Amino acid sequence: MFQGEPAAALEHFNRALFLQPGYALAHFSRAQALLKLGRFAEGWSEYEWRWPCDLVARPSIPCPRSDGCSLHGRSILVHTEQGCGDVLRRN
Repeated sequence: MFQGEPAAALEHFNRALFLQPGYALAHFSRAQALLKLGRFAEGWSEYEWRWPCDLVARPSIPCPRSDGCSLHGRSILVHTEQGCGDVLRRN
């Protein structure tokens, strides 16, 4: 997708979004470029555009999504979204 040049690709995604601000695929692609560049705060925010792209299936779990509040005294379900590439470990 980036042909090894995420910074250059990011410029193109930004230009596309200037022309069409609601273009979901450009937002999602921008997210991937930002993450590749280590710009995580921006990248993860843009990554929410994966749902409107219909490239990633939204899980049908009848529970609310985490809002970042404290989990003290509560439980959380961790669900894979795009495979099992990441592993959680409790030390």
